[in-house]
Amino acid sequence: MRRFLILGGAGLVGSHLCDRLLAAGREVIVVDDLSSGSYANVAHWKFEPRFAFVEHDVRSAFDAKVDVIFHLALPSSRASCRRDPVGAAMTCIDGTRLALDAAARAGARLVIVTSTERWGHGARSAESFALDFAKQRGLDVRIVRHASVYGARMAPDGDHVVSTLALRALRGETLEGGRHDATDTYRVVHVDEVVETLVRTIVASHRPPPLLAGYAETSFETIARIVTAAAHTTLGVTGTTMRGSVATVQGNTAPHGSVASFSNTPSLEGALPAAHVLGPLPSVELADGVARTVTWFAARIAHFFDRESRGAFARTDAARETVS
Repeated sequence: MRRFLILGGAGLVGSHLCDRLLAAGREVIVVDDLSSGSYANVAHWKFEPRFAFVEHDVRSAFDAKVDVIFHLALPSSRASCRRDPVGAAMTCIDGTRLALDAAARAGARLVIVTSTERWGHGARSAESFALDFAKQRGLDVRIVRHASVYGARMAPDGDHVVSTLALRALRGETLEGGRHDATDTYRVVHVDEVVETLVRTIVASHRPPPLLAGYAETSFETIARIVTAAAHTTLGVTGTTMRGSVATVQGNTAPHGSVASFSNTPSLEGALPAAHVLGPLPSVELADGVARTVTWFAARIAHFFDRESRGAFARTDAARETVS
């Protein structure tokens, strides 16, 4: 397998997957409409002849002569489903239908990547349709589900618990709880673990059933403590001068736009743990992964919300001007 297409490739998982494939000598085409991803995440490859970026909405037909298609453009987060639930569902369904058609025309393997934490029904419907399509048309379709992903290149304006707490701590703000309390359970996975699972999935000798990437099950309080410690180390501040210290971790009801607690119906059923099928997979310790993410945010926090200067996470054409 030499040529890869990544739909939604300018996002967190897609951009790291792009890095991994290009580093292995593969050719990669990234397709993204930049509605939630950022061109800045893949801009470091712009002079690489084996890399191409195409700004395109997956709800419109496309063709690509590739060996493998990774389909990550399936919005199912609380933010996307709350903002436009019908649009999110149609992106999942129409995008998946067109990805299947493109894979069939190219004779490519298709890997559909979805989140276990679903706030809409689009991703679930897309998976079901893809499996029926594969059975009827004889297409090689593989499905990988992952928990809530964190790591470098997270969107600063999302509602992920790690990014939200990291930015609050780095700004010296109080760390508030999610929609319930500080003991809520969160299932999180570092982006490196997801990418490893995806790479292993495409080279599996047989078509596996839907796979579930590994994850850590933890609490809001645990994540908040790790974030606080990492922020102290990064900035050299102390608990007495930083309101985001362990002593001020709160479990009050969060306002709109803050930390999202998990969906009540995580899609863990019907999927096998990836390690059971693909063999042992490396894992990233929660403390190490979160600390590295906080450090990444600390190096960029001054640019994230500076719209005037076209900051590091601009999603418009200005991003290309910034990195060109």
